Formats: sequence, structure tokens, C-alpha cells
Amino acid sequence: MNDKPSLHDSSGRKPWRPSFLLVGFLLGTGLWLLESLLHALLIDHDSLVAGIGCHAAASETWMKSVAILSLLVFGYVVDRLIHRERVLRGSLEKLIHALIDVDVMQQARESENPTLQDSSGVATLSGIIDLAGRVAHQASRSAEGVRDLLDVTARLATSNKLDEAMNQLYDALRNTIPFDRLGLAVLSSGGATVTSVWARADYSSMGLGKGYSAPLAGSSLEALLDSRVPRILNDLEAYLAAHPHSKSTQRMLDEGIRSSLTCPLFVQGRPLGYIFFSSQKPNTYTGAHVVRFKLVAGHVAAVVERGLQHELLLEEKRRSEALLLNVIPERIARRLRKGELPIVEYHDEIAVMFIDVVGFTPMVERFPPVEIARFLQAFFASLDAVMEQHEVEKIKTIGDAYMVISRGRSNGGLEKLCLAALDARAQCLELRAPDGERVAIRGAVAIGPALGGVLEHSKFAYDIWGSVVNRASRLSEVASIGEILVTEDVFRRLYERCAFEKAEVRNLRGVGLVQTYRLTGLSTIRRLSSAGGMRASS
Repeated sequence: MNDKPSLHDSSGRKPWRPSFLLVGFLLGTGLWLLESLLHALLIDHDSLVAGIGCHAAASETWMKSVAILSLLVFGYVVDRLIHRERVLRGSLEKLIHALIDVDVMQQARESENPTLQDSSGVATLSGIIDLAGRVAHQASRSAEGVRDLLDVTARLATSNKLDEAMNQLYDALRNTIPFDRLGLAVLSSGGATVTSVWARADYSSMGLGKGYSAPLAGSSLEALLDSRVPRILNDLEAYLAAHPHSKSTQRMLDEGIRSSLTCPLFVQGRPLGYIFFSSQKPNTYTGAHVVRFKLVAGHVAAVVERGLQHELLLEEKRRSEALLLNVIPERIARRLRKGELPIVEYHDEIAVMFIDVVGFTPMVERFPPVEIARFLQAFFASLDAVMEQHEVEKIKTIGDAYMVISRGRSNGGLEKLCLAALDARAQCLELRAPDGERVAIRGAVAIGPALGGVLEHSKFAYDIWGSVVNRASRLSEVASIGEILVTEDVFRRLYERCAFEKAEVRNLRGVGLVQTYRLTGLSTIRRLSSAGGMRASS
């Protein structure tokens, strides 16, 4: 029943294998005899003995000797190559069968009705036959599991995605190492922390899932990195009783886990993390499972490292995309990805708004740069949230100035911009300057044609050019505390939707005299309709 390869035949003798060195010698000898026979019969008509001894010409002896020597060398080289291949194949077979032998007998004995003896203590033939059958069956299963394990690790070498690779490993390892839960944790924060990056179980609720982290120093996992030896805990309840402060063990017990096998992972001698095999049954793991995992530990660690690097690249790409979209509109970003540059857009009509902080220059002179930076961060974050809510485009910040646009020929975009200005003014009342005082803003809205795009190759930045930008900027400079000034074009388009107060004529630097209007809120009709809609919905 033993299907291991044997070095002997059924009679106990080693099987005969041809020697290419002997084949070379026989071929050389045959060539010598044939050439001597032909030479004796066809050329010198001498005796065969004289032809074999090459008595007639010494040069023939050298030629025949060289031919025989060449065949002998060729046979010797072929023999050595075949021997080396047999040694390598035999080593692999011994390794696989060693893995099988470690636990075949143990698992067979632990199966049902393992006794070989009768009531009097004498071994029975049926018991021996039964055990032999179970051993053969277990050997077949173990061999299949090891082959599957080697096969899946070979296929994992082509996978760059960590989740995909771990899911394949989860399915493959089930045939060789028992578990109800498989987890992966890696060293983070320069090796100071262990963080779970992947976990999967046969049950739904996991208390120790992805994202869980704990300090490495002082933990039992730290010792595993020093010893590099996997750890078997076949009674987690007893382990928790001896280590009552182990929060991770408590969580595993809460999941129903009763035994575990923890295997450290190394890549080129550098510690990478751990793989956790967990079972809901006690006394699940043996040394055979450790040996099996060590067979593929190097492959698994390499796959995990490649998957982590791939995740880091994806995360950096996501961060770069988010950063790009924070300074460049998405439609422009798509064109940049295609290599298009320069990019210029003509807008028949675009609404532009500027908002800045009243008294920002004296504030900068009074407070340290760190406090000013912290204030601006909160200020811009508050405005970003408002603009995103109203679906208008932030273009850039210049000092404390915040520039926003709304595209489109309809009055809807212009109205969105004005409503965003009102909400921004209300939102900023919640902010505080570094000295604790309330923050006041001022702003301006103008409308007109403009150009927009990205021109520079060395530094990507989306910008808007045109007289409408100049008017909005100059108008915000002359606005008073809490004022939102608009041009007459804006007033004429929205006077039925928003509330305005006529302000004075302003002489704007570089623009000239401009009639201005003060945006104060929604129109009376719109407030009433909004209130009625709210009452109807309630």
C-alpha cells in the first residue's frame, strides 16, 4: 500500500540502470573492431589481428584511441548529469514523503476505532488491516494536500493583489492545514506595531478583523521573531488564564477559537509579519502542520510583500489623484492624463467669487506662523465643505483669498455661487481667530466671459483669466466687514431670487467706476415658498 518510490526491486536488489560510460566504451570498442576489419579486408589485405593491433600504421592507433576516448568522456558526462537529476528528484520525493510520514500515523491513530488489540491485549489481524487502510488513505490525502500547496504557491507568484493572493491561499491551505480562520498581520510604524491587514473565516462576525493593531514590544509575538519558530497553542482558554492581559486572545475566544498556529514571516531575513491559523476545536495543530507551512513559507512571504507593495502603490496613486483633483477640475485632470498640454478653455460666461478674511494682515503680524497656518487650515476646510455642498468649483487660494467659480450660461450656476457665499458667511461665524475673536469675512461676485486652463509644463495649476476675475478681486478688496458685493449684471439676473441692497458706486483699481449691490439673503418670495414647502412636507 506504500506508494513511495523505492530504490530496490521486489527481490531486494537495486534496479539495473544503463551506464553511458559503459555504452561509450562498447561503442568505441565496436568502432575499433569494425575499422580494423575493414582495413584488413579492403586496404592491406592483412590479418585481422594485425589490423586490430594497428601494426601497419601508428597514426591509426592514435585515431582509434581518440575516438574511443571521446566516446568515454561523452558517456561519463551524460552519466553525471543523469545522476544529478536523480539526486534532485529523490530529494524532493523524500521531502514530500517526510511531510506525509510525520502525521500519517498520528492522524490514523486519532481516527475512529484505532485499537489494534482485542480485550486480552493481543493484536488482531483485522485491527492491523484496518490501521493499514487508514494509513494508506491518510497518506494519499496528505500527498494530495502537499501537491496542491506546492501548486498554489507557484500560481501565487503571478498575483500582485494581496486580497486575491490571500483568498487563493485560504482555499489551498484547507487541504493541508486545518483552520476555521486565517489571518495576516504585518509590522508597521517601523516595526513597533503589529497591524492586521487581512482576515477571513468560515463564520461572519470577527472581533479581530482587518485594521486591528497592537504594540509589538512586550508581546508574545516579539519572541517569535527572535526564535523564528512557529508557535502552537492548542488550548487558548488555558493560555488566557496564564496571560489574562492578552486582549487579542480574549477576542479570539469570543469568536469561538480554541487553538491556533502562529507562523512568523521573513523576507530575505527581514521580519515581515505573521500568518495566524485558528481553529474552533482544541488540540488541532501538530508539528506536521509546522513542517508543511515551512515548505512554502518563503513563497508566501514573498507574495505578501509584493501584495503590500502593490497596495502602497495604489494608495499613493489614490492620494495623488485626490491631491490633483483638489487643485485641478476633474475634466482637466482627465485631459492631463492623456498628455494634453497646454489646455485652454473659453467660457462664454462664468461666475467668479472671491472671499477673504477681514483684518488678516494685522492678524499675521500679531501671531506666530504656526497659529496662522492652523487658522487658515480650519478656514479653508470650512469653505471647502460649503463649496462642495453647493457644487461649485474651487480654483485656488492666494494668502487668505479664496477663489471659486461656477460655469454655465444659465442663472442656476450664478445662483449657486451666491447661495454658497451666504452659507460661507454664516459658517465662518463659528470660527475663531487665534486670539478667540469671531472671524468676519467679505466677498464679491462678478460674471462675464473668461479663459481657463493649464499652461505650464513644470507645475500643473488650473487658473482663470479675464476681466471678470479682475472685477471680482477688486470688488472684494473694497467690501466692508461681512459684506458680499456683486456687480450690476449679477443683480439684474438674480433680483427675483435673492435679496440685494443697492450700494454706492465704487472706483475699482484698474477697472473704474462700478455700481455695486450688497447681497443680503434670499428674496421674500423665495423665503415664503421655501417655508411653505417645509410646512407641506411636514
